[in-house]
Amino acid sequence: SIFCDDSAVMDSAYVLQRELGQLFTFAPSGNAWIDAMQPGVSKASGIAQLAEHYGIDRDEVIAFGDSMNDYEIIRFVGTGCAMENARPALKAVADRVVGCNRDHAVQQELRHVLESLA
Repeated sequence: SIFCDDSAVMDSAYVLQRELGQLFTFAPSGNAWIDAMQPGVSKASGIAQLAEHYGIDRDEVIAFGDSMNDYEIIRFVGTGCAMENARPALKAVADRVVGCNRDHAVQQELRHVLESLA
């Protein structure tokens, strides 16, 4: 991860991707960090490997995210949930928007999912 000491995380990630995109993929993570990954490696590729290993269809997977490093996984899974405090671009591709991180929205949403299975 790369720490950015200013509010230009998106701009910095764009410049890094443009200059070093043949070597790494850069994804903003929060307000001050940028994740640097090998091309083709993301949260989505990790979930894809786990799902294949355990025989789980991606439509059976739910994921939560709030930053652009979550973009691919939100698009990949069957149900992508963006947090209320997520970046607008992430909310735009999510299946639904849930509450804020600070309000324990992930736990609440998982409780609803598990209760609906009972």
